Amino acid sequence: MTRDILHIRLDAFFATVEQRRRPNLRGKPVIVTEPKGNTSGVVVSASREARKQSVKEAMSVRHAQRACPDAILFKADYPAYRLVFEEFLNMLSRYTPQLEPDSLGSAFMDITAGRNLFGDPSELCARIISEVSAHLDMPLCIGLAPNKLLAGIASGLGKGYVRVRSGNESGFLSPLPISRLAAVDGKIDKRLGELGVANIGQLAQISERVLVRQFGPVGNLIHKQAQGIDFSPVLAAYPEETIITEHPFCCPAEEPAEIEERLNAMAAECEAILRRRNTLAREILLAITACHSEQREESLPAYYTFKKPTDSAYTISQALAKLLGSMMEPGMEVSKVRIELSGLTRGESCQLSLIGPNERANRLNRVVELISDRFGDGAIFLATRQSQGSTYVSGLL
Repeated sequence: MTRDILHIRLDAFFATVEQRRRPNLRGKPVIVTEPKGNTSGVVVSASREARKQSVKEAMSVRHAQRACPDAILFKADYPAYRLVFEEFLNMLSRYTPQLEPDSLGSAFMDITAGRNLFGDPSELCARIISEVSAHLDMPLCIGLAPNKLLAGIASGLGKGYVRVRSGNESGFLSPLPISRLAAVDGKIDKRLGELGVANIGQLAQISERVLVRQFGPVGNLIHKQAQGIDFSPVLAAYPEETIITEHPFCCPAEEPAEIEERLNAMAAECEAILRRRNTLAREILLAITACHSEQREESLPAYYTFKKPTDSAYTISQALAKLLGSMMEPGMEVSKVRIELSGLTRGESCQLSLIGPNERANRLNRVVELISDRFGDGAIFLATRQSQGSTYVSGLL
């Protein structure tokens, strides 16, 4: 049976979110940037108005400003983009459980089983476009094809809605540049160009044996993709498995030290859960519910990605301290804190360093965990002192 696979992409996602937050920027060129080394930074998203003036992703900010002098620049605000993306995924999840987030702003859907419920796949695509337009007011690019490879390429053409029918795979791929294939990186693209291969149609004529001899094992994958072959399934990866813990304050907390003390205790809880499950976390979200003097409460999220997946309370506490420091402002009253660990994988943390406070804190946490497991949670706990505004482990009670 032919599959119906969708790849749905929010077009110019980051830039469109900035326009959505500031309606006065509708119709104006907007560029979202992020720093890179000692340079002026790079473009990570450009609105349709900016793209019309030759601004592209990965372009340096300096070159982008030359191409589009009237552009309005914003630094990437990933927590805000994640919140909008969650809204988007929640809408899509109503149509199929086979929903796989691809990157921030795009996702795959397998709607094969929904034909009896929603009719022809084109009708479902029209329905999704209508709903996203009504609730998020954001442009979509949709690729509908028999597999993930073709659906992803179709949505990447930026033409709104593109359907690749079964049997027309080669006709769709042939005129496209070879760089559209996921297996073709910059070096392979350059080498194939030197060999006179400009489009996928020409690449498809080259035997698998020749490609493997030229590029090694990846040559096999290049050959399959050039034929439009991809059997990979859409994984039911949403909602993502997470570990969540939160704490409401009886009286709003104003002192960062008080909040940090509570976060340290929550980090220890997270460590215990992770180790019981033999699981590591790659990313952490800290959300604080807070308000200034007479303003209404609002939830403020911030994300941090660990260098390596971890189950260490010390590492989690360090990340939370950084996030809290970036969020707290004078006069802010915090009524609730919430921690969410995601990017969960099976396994134990890597071998500890033989020197430094990290190793000492981890050993101490291990001892506390073992004693608590045997004698109960209240048998032993860490005492902390405040020194120059920071929290550190000082001993056992």
